Amino acid sequence: MQALVQAWRHLVRAARISMQGIAQAARDEVAFRMEIAVLVAAVPAAFWLARSWWQGALLIAFVVLTMALELVNTAIEAACDRITQDEDPLVKKAKDCASAAVMLAAIATALIWAGALVARLQ
Repeated sequence: MQALVQAWRHLVRAARISMQGIAQAARDEVAFRMEIAVLVAAVPAAFWLARSWWQGALLIAFVVLTMALELVNTAIEAACDRITQDEDPLVKKAKDCASAAVMLAAIATALIWAGALVARLQ
């Protein structure tokens, strides 16, 4: 029983820390605030576009995945900026690759949503 209580406390603490990260990103990152707005609009739109609950969940999941990668991108940028403010090719590579991951997720999200829209209009 003690192990279960400890595991529950750890889960609650981890969730609190995660919510702090989301709040910091929402406060400091314009791109993340835009993605929150997209998510708010996407939830009802997903269930209008989708032909089943799992298709709606998949549409929402792609938006959330893009947001998750935006958080990773923000973390990488913050860590790199903490290490050095100087021009460094490895820092540039890290930042560019993290940004590219967000872009690829956004493209995939747009393609999935476009496909759902085309299917809905047929």
